[in-house]
Amino acid sequence: MGLIEWEGHFQILQKYYPKPLVQMMRELPQQVRRRIVATVQTLEQEYAYTLLDRIVNGMIYTLPGLAEFEGLERAMIALQAEKMSAIFTFRYQGWVEYMPYLSDLRIKISR
Repeated sequence: MGLIEWEGHFQILQKYYPKPLVQMMRELPQQVRRRIVATVQTLEQEYAYTLLDRIVNGMIYTLPGLAEFEGLERAMIALQAEKMSAIFTFRYQGWVEYMPYLSDLRIKISR
């Protein structure tokens, strides 16, 4: 749930669902839709508890710390949803036992 202040009053923001997702849900039988919504609501509640627990146990009590935490969580969700893939690259040139050594590892984030 989100809150905004608008014209001196607080308003509750509704959840956003992309139109293609809503259309797909409309095509499902009502019993299946109800079960999907119940499952999502249960997992939302459990995920919220998990996040709050990690914030408190990690003592993340500053605005910069919370912003960093949120960014990392968003990245994890994107990875889990397969909306982002990552390849990491580091270039190192040096010597190993008197022999030249070159390592090249690249970073690429897509989607």
